[in-house]
Amino acid sequence: ADASHADFSNVSATGANFDGARLEGADFSDSDLTGVSFVGSDCKNIKFQNSRLVGVIFTNADCRNSIFSGASLVGGDYTNTNLSGADLSAVLNMVGVDLSKALIDASTKLPPKS
Repeated sequence: ADASHADFSNVSATGANFDGARLEGADFSDSDLTGVSFVGSDCKNIKFQNSRLVGVIFTNADCRNSIFSGASLVGGDYTNTNLSGADLSAVLNMVGVDLSKALIDASTKLPPKS
């Protein structure tokens, strides 16, 4: 499915399946994305600002240059998720998130270590 640049802001998409979708440039700001699956999706340049990302599955997703400011990230699967250039520096909270298997480079902005 091609939902590039779609406006999904302010929605509850709990449990939705976006596997393999083209979502480049979409706006998921201020949304509840609990349990959503983005396996193998094109998630480049997505706005996840102030969203709730609980148990989200980003396995093999391309999330380059996406913005997570103010988002709550709890658990989830980030295996082989491309986070190059993604901005996670101002996430509201990050609990139980393992980015050790994600693709991160010098352009990825991570939250400060507490």
